[in-house]
Amino acid sequence: MMNCKKILFICLAVTFFALQFLPTKSVQAESFRPLNQFNDYYSVATVDGQWGANLYQGNDQDRVFDRILPRESQWKIYGYTKRSDGYYYWAGANNWIEADQVQVPAQDEQDAILNIVTKYPKYDSSSTYNTYRPIWNPSGGYWGDQPYWTVVRYEWNELGAVAALQWFVVYADGAAYPVPYI
Repeated sequence: MMNCKKILFICLAVTFFALQFLPTKSVQAESFRPLNQFNDYYSVATVDGQWGANLYQGNDQDRVFDRILPRESQWKIYGYTKRSDGYYYWAGANNWIEADQVQVPAQDEQDAILNIVTKYPKYDSSSTYNTYRPIWNPSGGYWGDQPYWTVVRYEWNELGAVAALQWFVVYADGAAYPVPYI
């Protein structure tokens, strides 16, 4: 009996030690991905479009409208693609959800940026002069018990001058709001 315990303990220790050296895949959203490139992204999307969310079969110019997903329903997503007409989340098989009609939980600054560019595509640009800067607010980073991120969109002109063009607030549930200028 004692030998079985020793063997089991050694096997567990070796397994734990081996797992420490296996590469882990870190999946993070980035705002300025190339067009038509698939990006791994695992999460759950909650439909928040006024009438629901469009579901398509396919994710190219020949895609076919399938149906409208009900408001407040939730769907597992496995990736996203930035296309010339917006962002689309992959819901498995050949199902693609229009990203500006759902929200995805934000766990870090990159998720917050993805929520902004999917909800407000007019602010997304592949310009090298356009960038986002997430700012975690350690002292004021909670609204009630919910964390939030403040993100500012900057733009550089050809002379290198910087202008803050738009501020956003993104909550942990993925709700993203532009902050109006005062």
